[in-house]
Amino acid sequence: MTDLRMTKVQKHARNREMLTAAAQSVLLQKGFAKTSLREIAAAAEAPLGTLHYYFNDKSELMVSAFRAHQKEFIEGIRRIAAGPGTVPEKCRKVAASWSEKLTLNSSAYRIWYDLGNQALFEPDLRPVVREMEGFQVAALTELVQSGEGLGHQTTLRIRDYYLPMLGGLFHRFLQRSIFGDPVDPEQQERAFVEVLDLLLMELDGVSAR
Repeated sequence: MTDLRMTKVQKHARNREMLTAAAQSVLLQKGFAKTSLREIAAAAEAPLGTLHYYFNDKSELMVSAFRAHQKEFIEGIRRIAAGPGTVPEKCRKVAASWSEKLTLNSSAYRIWYDLGNQALFEPDLRPVVREMEGFQVAALTELVQSGEGLGHQTTLRIRDYYLPMLGGLFHRFLQRSIFGDPVDPEQQERAFVEVLDLLLMELDGVSAR
């Protein structure tokens, strides 16, 4: 008979996920600066001491919430990258996916920028920002490479040029949505496609040399 009882490790992981989801909900509504551990505990319907048992402080909770959201986002890119179609077709699928996510749930991305801003003042948050940036670069690399792997210099270009461009678009469309300005989903998608097309054109130029 299968043992339906959860192990301590499974229970610990489940409880951290539950608290992370509650933290994500409150952080998205109020931001890091205005969120208290007591509010997160109330959202999770858990004693405040439970938060302190599973997380050292609010910063660790924010990192956990950020990682959970980033993991889903990056896995979405990788699923498309591993799927059928040419590289340009996959890039367009990714652009369409990003536009859809921003249109349906733009506020879910506020935590990215909140964490990045907070990391300017809290050194303990900087490693996770670098870590997730590395995952984003790796996912974009998987998306745009065909057959042969990309060289180190091209990967640096993705990190230092194209990733900031895409991040800037996310920030701009997120800001417009939150401020109540009308945002055309097709405009969002075209903007992402244009940046990815620039990257593909650069890669074509490199491969032709």
